[in-house]
Amino acid sequence: MSTGFFNHTPFPSSEMFRALPMRSSLLKGVLGADLLGFQTYDDSRHFLSTCTRVLAAEAHPKQVRYSGSTTSVDIMPIGIDAGLWEGLRQLDQVKKRTAEIRSMYEGKKIIVGLDALDETMGIHHKLVAVRFALRSFSALRSLF
Repeated sequence: MSTGFFNHTPFPSSEMFRALPMRSSLLKGVLGADLLGFQTYDDSRHFLSTCTRVLAAEAHPKQVRYSGSTTSVDIMPIGIDAGLWEGLRQLDQVKKRTAEIRSMYEGKKIIVGLDALDETMGIHHKLVAVRFALRSFSALRSLF
């Protein structure tokens, strides 16, 4: 079975990682995956450098070789491609639909969010937070 691991948090520099008492065990465990994903180039670079310095592994920009196995490494940013969305916003059909929505809700403010439709993503909590903020802070209500 193939396995993957995605690191959602910044990966520390090798200097910081080497301060951990279980550093070798942690790295060996992560290297048990077939594919490792990091959000940024720096996170990936820190991980590769740490593997080289702590485990004496053979690290390349897209993979780590250690103890007879190879683990692929890739950069997988989380977020939206703002340029793509700006380009889509300029399409005639999008401009038309935008005008329709503005006329439907004329005189009202609209809050737009882009979220995965997944219970674990906290959409309900975000809506509760917006309601709480609007009820609690009159300055925010005046914006709407």
